[in-house]
Parts: sequence; structure tokens; C-alpha cells
Amino acid sequence: MPRRGEDRLNGRFTIDGARARPRRHAAIPIVLLALVWLLPAIAGADTIEGLATLDARGDLHLDGVRVTLFGITVAPSERDCRTWLRPVRCGPRALLFLEDRLEGFVHCEVARRLARDHVVAVCTVAGARLFGPRIDLAAQMLIHGWAFASAEAPPGYRRLQQAARRRGLGVWRPESVILRRRRRRRRAVVVPRRVRAPGPASSVTVLAMVLSIWAIDARAGEASPCGVERACEVADGTYHMAMPADGAAGQALPAVLFFHGYGASGGLVLGDAGLAGPIARRGYLLIAPDGLVPPGRDRASWSHQGSPSQVRDEPAFVTRVLDDVATRLEAMGRSLDRGRILVAGFSQGGSMAWHMACFAGDRFAGFAPVSGAFWQPLPEDCPGGPVRMLHVHGLTDQVVPLEGRAIGDHWHQGDTFASMHLLRAVGACGDRPDRFETPLDMRCRIFEGCTGERTLELCLHDGGHAVPAGWADLALDWFESFSPPPAPVP
Repeated sequence: MPRRGEDRLNGRFTIDGARARPRRHAAIPIVLLALVWLLPAIAGADTIEGLATLDARGDLHLDGVRVTLFGITVAPSERDCRTWLRPVRCGPRALLFLEDRLEGFVHCEVARRLARDHVVAVCTVAGARLFGPRIDLAAQMLIHGWAFASAEAPPGYRRLQQAARRRGLGVWRPESVILRRRRRRRRAVVVPRRVRAPGPASSVTVLAMVLSIWAIDARAGEASPCGVERACEVADGTYHMAMPADGAAGQALPAVLFFHGYGASGGLVLGDAGLAGPIARRGYLLIAPDGLVPPGRDRASWSHQGSPSQVRDEPAFVTRVLDDVATRLEAMGRSLDRGRILVAGFSQGGSMAWHMACFAGDRFAGFAPVSGAFWQPLPEDCPGGPVRMLHVHGLTDQVVPLEGRAIGDHWHQGDTFASMHLLRAVGACGDRPDRFETPLDMRCRIFEGCTGERTLELCLHDGGHAVPAGWADLALDWFESFSPPPAPVP
């Protein structure tokens, strides 16, 4: 679900690929220096790859090995809670920050071994875009102020720590518990002054202060409604929502309903500028539901057909989300155009988009999944009827291969071609593509002769498990070929 532009760094790793900002470009030379120091040390080293979990020390566990991130020490930090997750997840803010970035496969290059099952390694995760560099988890922690550079850290890492400290990020915030402890250690012992007991006048002053605080809290609540920073709650779950750029007043809003990847969240979807930016600029409402954390697990997942998680009726949940969105828009004097909703998703979120296409296809205008299809066993039929779909997938995807792969001993991702064959049969689309196109260096097979003028498109690119650069505009161009675009601003 992804997870969500990236730094233009021509190296093996990038520091903040999922959430790059122009102001961080100054850090690129620093990271290049760090990598020049790191790469010779880890060249030819052992590698470990897989889905990772996080322990209370800030170490990763994958493929039966405990991995300590090279060059950093995770900073102690205040506790926080992810209230939009079910069950609610609480822990130190530094660990929650790191855990949010462990979506998909983690790739670790071993720097040294401390024991047979304990290594120190440089670990990265995939960036958000095709052919983009990978994201260095240790550098991410330093940039956002949630780690300290260790004694063995390269100079670039130490400079990242200094930059975070100057900007007051993470544990370097003025109100941080770390800084408060340091100040207390340095503060001389002070004998408190004798304080006069408050009389009636001071009691009134205290009451006025309390009332003013309540008023500030009330205004803050009104100024930050749910949607972007705070999740909106419905029965059985939560979602996030981002309004489009200014559009024509009174016009019903079309929407993109995007399902995140395994272990991610709707908030991360909205935080991906490469995805959310084009959708907002083109006048679409972006709705990003949150998956649920199944009992006994620690990562958000979706209860689609064939999934290990079966804790929620997802089509019913989506209906509640859309009803709630419509109610909130009405309160703002706007409305939701239910006839112009594009359903999309990445990775397991792409599988959710396929699930909705099969079991609720008649309720949406189109579907645009990326790197995710049906899981086994494939549905015997799709009661949602024929649909319009644009499916994008990487030829070298090893997380969700085109042919699918086993997940443990009991579950199996489905074959993308078999999934497409099922939708072709439902829509009576024919056995061979009607035409071919090559947008964004992809190779697209297009089936046009389907029931009710529906079309199915399968577009393959040379990359791996990622959302290709330019995907949002590609999907919306395709969507607007049969659904009217948002009205322009007069």
C-alpha cells in the first residue's frame, strides 16, 4: 500500500526516496560522501533480503537474522500511538518512524557479523519510482532526527545528524525528552522561592488560563479536521482524504480511491508527492483507506480473496468510507461524483483493486492496479461484471512476480496473466489484443472488444516492484478517455 518522489541521486541508495523535498537537495553531496566511504567496505559482502520486523532495540529481523543498522544508534524518544491502526500501535516515536518505512522487501548488505544470527548491515528499501535508487534506512533516521551517528559512522552520516540538530527535528526538537534530560543534568541546583498561596484573585487568573487553553484546543480541533494528518474513522476502520486543488465551485468531485501496500497506511499514500501531487493538480479527490492489522500480526493488510488476513468485509468497508466522504463533502458545500471514481492500488493494494473489480466492479468507473493481481485460488466468477482496467507491472518484479509466488506454506499470489484471462472471459474480450501501445517506455496489450465498450489493458515495464514515474498522469489520461475530466476553474 505503499508507501508512496525521490532524490535524484545516481547511486545505490537514496536517503529519502519516498518523501523527497526540494530543501533536502543540499544533503545529497553529504550522502554521496557517506556512500563513497561505505561502498568499498560492503562491496561483495553477504546480502540478506526479506520482509522485516522491528524489535524494541531498533534492530531488524529478517530471514532468521537480527540486523543492526550500520552507522547509527536509535535515539530514545517519547512514546506515541498510531491511533488510526487497529489494534492501536504504540511505542517510542523513533521506532514507529522506522517501522513505517519497512514496507515490502528490505535488502541488507552485511558490513560485519557479530554472531551467526546477528549482523551489522546497510539496509535499504525500494524507492517509490521506476529505476529510482533505494532508500537508506539509517540515513532516513538521521535526517529526521531519530538516531545518533555512531563512532564508526562515515562523515556524511555525522553531517546528516548535525543538519537535523540545526533544524530541530526528531529528538532535537526543543520540547524533546532527550534535550530536557540533558538540560536537567547541566542545571545547577536551585533553591525554590517561597510561593504565596493563591487567593481569590489568583484563582480567577488560573480559571481564565484554563478556559483559554480549552478555547485554543477547540480552535486547533476545528483547524485540523480529519483527512490528511488525522485519519477519518468509520465502522471497522479508518481512511485518509486529500482535497484537490481549487476547482469549479459547485462541481461534484471525481475521486481516486487508492489502496496502500502491505504494512503501509493511507497517510503514507497522501505523503507521496509523486502520487498525490498530480491527482490534486488535476482536480481529483484522493481517498486512501487503511488496511487492518490482523490478530497476532504487526503489519496492516487487506482481506481480499486469497489473503492470509480475513478480518473485514472490504467492499462493505469501502462503501462506509465513501458514504462518510460524501457526508463530509456535503458539510463543506461540495459533493462526491460516485460515477467517476477510479480505484487503484500498489502491491497488495493492487490486489485489493482487483478484488474490488471482481466483487464490486459495477460500482466504479475504472480500475488501475500496480504490481498486484488476484491471489490463489482465483475467483470462479466475478459478479461485478465486466470492468475497465489498466494494469501496470514490472517485468523484473520479484516481490510480486508476474507469475505470482508462495507466501509461507498456505498462501500464494496469483498469476497476473491468469487474472487478466479471467477478466477477459467475464467481459467476453477475445483471445488476442486489438492493439498495442508504448507509453512511458511500457509495452501495453489492449483488449477493446469487450462487453459494454469496456477495455482491458496490460502494460509492462522493465523495472521491478515500484510505481513507475509518471504513473498518476498515465492512469488519469486513460481514465479521462472514457470519463469526463474535472471541470476547469472559470
